[in-house]
Amino acid sequence: MDELEQEVPLEQALSAYRSLLDKVEPALAQWAVIIKPYPATDPLRRLVTLYLRRWEKLRNWVNRGADEDHAGLFQAIAELGNFMPELATTRPPFSDEHNQEMANLHGSAGFTDREVGLIMERANKRERGRKRIRRTDAIEAMRMQMAESSYSQIADALCDCGKSHKHLLRGNPHDPDKGLERQLSPCADRFRDLIGQLEDILEKYSH
Repeated sequence: MDELEQEVPLEQALSAYRSLLDKVEPALAQWAVIIKPYPATDPLRRLVTLYLRRWEKLRNWVNRGADEDHAGLFQAIAELGNFMPELATTRPPFSDEHNQEMANLHGSAGFTDREVGLIMERANKRERGRKRIRRTDAIEAMRMQMAESSYSQIADALCDCGKSHKHLLRGNPHDPDKGLERQLSPCADRFRDLIGQLEDILEKYSH
């Protein structure tokens, strides 16, 4: 059984969700305005549109009194939110004030102090990996790929490591039986992987 699994009175839980939605929806409305100028094919518009739909589903689910299984809805919000730029309200680091509000909200929903601590610890967990390449860079990287930039060009534009991102030649130049192979630099390869992750998320939640 999960450490956070607990029977919480339905009305208490719904009240907590309503409070959460009331706090988040002004920022969501701002996102709806931000993406209007972008074409439908732009990765930011596609991502934010899917993100807003999931929050709308959550609001409808709460308004209906949790009348059906919501499995996967919170996961969808989290996975899409992981690629949102810094303005997203669902990405850490959060302010002390926000953390306290969220902790109080979960406490009022019936969670113990220990469980609230675990929830907030997980919510504030920063993204792993090298700081210079973040999941939120995937949006601009995908835009450049759509404009037919190479992965090396994308890395040159978006990576701040200061190293060259030209293709690397692998193999033994003195062995005539083995030709040299061109390989992406480590940073360019990470951007290739990052774009692939975003493509997978957009495809996953587009249906």
